[in-house]
Order: sequence, then C-alpha cells, then structure tokens
Amino acid sequence: MRFCISGVDSLIIYFSDFIEEKTAKEVKNAYKCLKNLNLDGLIEIIPSYTSIFIQYDIFKYDYESLKVIIEKDINFDINDNFEEKIITIDVYYGVEVGFDLQKISQEKLLSIDEVIKIHSSKIYDVYAIGFLPAFAYLATVDERISTPRLKTPRKEVPKGSVAIADNQTAVYPQQSPGGWNIIGKTAFELFDKNLENLSIFEVGNKVKFNSISKEKFLPDSKIFYPGIGDEKLKTILTELINESAKDFQNIAVKGIASDNDYQNAIEKGLNRFSKIYLELDTENRERICTYFEELMDIVGLESSGGLLNEFMYGYDFSE
Repeated sequence: MRFCISGVDSLIIYFSDFIEEKTAKEVKNAYKCLKNLNLDGLIEIIPSYTSIFIQYDIFKYDYESLKVIIEKDINFDINDNFEEKIITIDVYYGVEVGFDLQKISQEKLLSIDEVIKIHSSKIYDVYAIGFLPAFAYLATVDERISTPRLKTPRKEVPKGSVAIADNQTAVYPQQSPGGWNIIGKTAFELFDKNLENLSIFEVGNKVKFNSISKEKFLPDSKIFYPGIGDEKLKTILTELINESAKDFQNIAVKGIASDNDYQNAIEKGLNRFSKIYLELDTENRERICTYFEELMDIVGLESSGGLLNEFMYGYDFSE
C-alpha cells in the first residue's frame, strides 16, 4: 500500500498494481472503514479496482496530515465481518434481447442454457462504479464464459442490458454506446433518487442474477388479449404476434442491427394483420401496438417510423 499526491486537494491510496481478488477485498475493507470514520472535510471517496481516490477540504487538511490520520485510524487488514448487501437482479436471458448469447454459446462450445446457468449461478462483487452513473463493474465471471469486448462497439446498447467483457459483467443503467457482449436484459431500475449517489450500487456490495422467463419479464405476454371475447380471433392474433417476435429474434441474433432493420420487421408484422384488419376494434389495435412497443423497448428501438400510428388510426395495406 502506498500514498500518492493526486492534486492540491486530493490523494490516492494504491493497494496493488494488479487486479485480483485479494486486492479487491483490501480496497473494499479500506473504503468501508473510511466511510465509517465520517471524517469532516472529506469531499469524495472513490474506490476502484486497485486504489481509492480521496478529495478533501484544503482548509481542514493537507496531504501529510490526512495521510497520518488515515494510517492511524484505519485498519487495513481484511475484515470479513462487515455486513455485505446482496442485490438480486431478475434477468431475462433470451436471444432476442441477448444479442451475443448465441455467439458466446457457439464460441465456448456450451448450450445457451449452460451459459445462462453459469452466469446466474455466481455471486459477483461490485469492484468499481463508472463509466456511466450506476454502471457497476462486477467480477469475477467464470472463465468458461469469459469473453473479450466486441471489436466494433455498438452505437446503442439498450437500457437494462446485461453484459460480459472479459472477466467482468455489468448492467447498462441507460441506453448508451458500448462494446460489451449482451446476454440478457433486466427491468431492474439501477437509479434511486433517494440515495446520496443516486445508485443502488456501492463498492463492496454483492450482486446475484436470477434467471426469469419471458412471461415474467413481459407479464402481459400470456394474457395479452384478456378483453377479447372471440376465441378464434384471440388465437389468430397470438399466432401473428408470435411470428413478429420471431422476426425480432432473428434480427437480434445476427449481431449488429439498425433501426431500419427493426422498422422493416414491424412493417412486415403489421402486414400480417391485413386479412383481419377490418375485424379489429380500437381495443384490439391498441393491444397489438402495445406488444410491438414492448418488442421495441427490448431492443432499444425508439421509433416505429410512424408505422404503429398508421396501424392504429387507419392502415392502407394497398400501398
């Protein structure tokens, strides 16, 4: 362990030059000790994989005085008696949302079910927070599914995407560019406005992923047409919408997909309703549009290009 000046009002404590489990425990222990001291004049305490950054009030401390206090009052020996918070996150591992799930399965010579089981069976440690607020770097991923970052990052990764990069895993807290391998999606909200740092994660927390079904991830999928009395029509609509879900899935498994690809899939899906369009009342059309919006949300598509609006208020299938 060594102390270094970072700026006129900050210092860094380095625990190692290498990322390893022992170092992570030392950082976690020291971070909790620093937080528990509640020292007046500490502006920020930011842990990372191998170090802790501390910003302080220069009218209360200088580098040497703060260094002496930290060395005197903090026990840097690993203490396993701290109460650890375990955060459980429900994840739908489906190829229509896990764009790289099939690729990892093929590269690692594992079935998709085996990849899911391996990823969801571990309890991960929060090593660091960044590059986005509430983006928690979690480790360590089982070497059987450890996968390098994508050579070409995606321009947009949907909010809630669960991903792997090398021996780390994470959840994207918001839509953003990214080069991690996407294996699933969660509806779990990572921000909490009532918390000081606005994130549910802190270094030292543990995270467990819980695999859930598509029916639980999209709770309306099984009872999508509860208001339709015509059983024949209900069956037809269910079949047509399932075909559209498969269209989205086929696009997703190819890897990089554009908004235009998904908009074409929406148009293709809506055209399937041409023969029964006149039988659909306003409620039926709303339900169909709602399901397509759920598919759009899964893949991070923000607009149908006006297709759903046309379908809802008057679709011309002759064009």
